[in-house]
Amino acid sequence: MHLLQIAPRISYAAAADILEVAPSTVAARWEALRGSGTAWIAVHPSPDVYGLLVAFVEVATLNTDRDAVVDRLAARREVVSVEVLARHHQLMATVFARDLAQLRRLTLDDLSSWPDVVESRTALVAKGFVDASG
Repeated sequence: MHLLQIAPRISYAAAADILEVAPSTVAARWEALRGSGTAWIAVHPSPDVYGLLVAFVEVATLNTDRDAVVDRLAARREVVSVEVLARHHQLMATVFARDLAQLRRLTLDDLSSWPDVVESRTALVAKGFVDASG
């Protein structure tokens, strides 16, 4: 796990040299981590390439229905991630929208009509930054 944190894109051969095991052992360990859900690969489209708007939508939920809201948000095509925040029943969704109308439909029309959502706040991203590995 530590090697994945330090060098997530390392090849099996290079990892095998560092760990002093065979590349097939590294591959088997990766498959075990992936299979258990301990480690995974995630990708999403670059909003700049597709001309998408990016927004962070903070959602406050009722105590008993947070998981239902997570599931409903995650099922939305424009929602690329949902995080559970440390604050009381709060979620943060990262949204890639084609335009302001699509973002409005999600935040003002849909979210506001869900009975398990108490409130939401939306912040548009004016400028995104990525690391050099991209």
